Amino acid sequence: MNSSILIFNLSGGLTDMKKNLLSISIFCETNNYYFTIKYCSAKPQDIYFNEIIDETIKKNGYMYDFKELFDEKTFLIYKNYISYDNIKNKIYDINTFNFYSIYDVKSIFHDKLKRDYLIENHKKLIHDSTKEYEYIYMGNHFHFISSINIYKYLIDIEFHKSIIPNKKIIDALNLFLNEVKYPYNFIHYRYEKDMVDLVNTVSKFKNNLLDDILNLNFFENNNLPIYIASTDIENFYENKLTLKKIEDYNNIFYNKNKFPFFDENAFFDFMIGLKSVEVLGYSNSGFSILLNELKKTKNYYDKIL
Repeated sequence: MNSSILIFNLSGGLTDMKKNLLSISIFCETNNYYFTIKYCSAKPQDIYFNEIIDETIKKNGYMYDFKELFDEKTFLIYKNYISYDNIKNKIYDINTFNFYSIYDVKSIFHDKLKRDYLIENHKKLIHDSTKEYEYIYMGNHFHFISSINIYKYLIDIEFHKSIIPNKKIIDALNLFLNEVKYPYNFIHYRYEKDMVDLVNTVSKFKNNLLDDILNLNFFENNNLPIYIASTDIENFYENKLTLKKIEDYNNIFYNKNKFPFFDENAFFDFMIGLKSVEVLGYSNSGFSILLNELKKTKNYYDKIL
């Protein structure tokens, strides 16, 4: 096995981070590389509403210690994994090669020619770097520069059972589920500003009210309670996303105790979605697509409205 250790971050939304992990673990196992995970995405919960973001978060590119989102048991199942805590005091500029920066991986995100070149050559580049360096910083977005087909693993429920959230998420989830009336349905309502342009250009869905979706009476059993996975739900009425205040809907429930970071809430919602009877989501959201795939459905409100 190669003695150098590859240092990765998990980046993007929750689904992207899972894709990162799959690509990283398969790539490293296939090529006998040791690897570790340093950071993961840390988008503040109000990122889509508040332009004034904490400067320390902004400086780190919305990243924090991955253990704030994941339980490290998730990664210990991989035989090539090494805990970052065990090596962080041994990493210096002189013994580390910054693959991510030198090859400007971030800039190739939407450049297919550059991406194809890197996919074709990154094993050789890494191999050459290991002759001189103990650590190779690989950075973010690895599933976008990996030629590995991860889809069949991504839609395997056993993989998702292996992804363990941070204890604060598990504890909040267990407390919440103790008060849930089973069974229930699940709607992933996507309206935040990062989706606005996409919603208005590629879809028939034009920022419809949540009421329009509820009035579809889409589910096989429409008498079941409906969990709403969305952002800032308490202010839907003030933001003209509902016709009445959210507490006036008899059949709706949601997580009232939000975490400070967007993907912490996404993780919570994803676990709730897995336990639901049916899901209904937005067809351009990786989160909605993944939940539908795991339930072997294709339920998207923008395809109906």
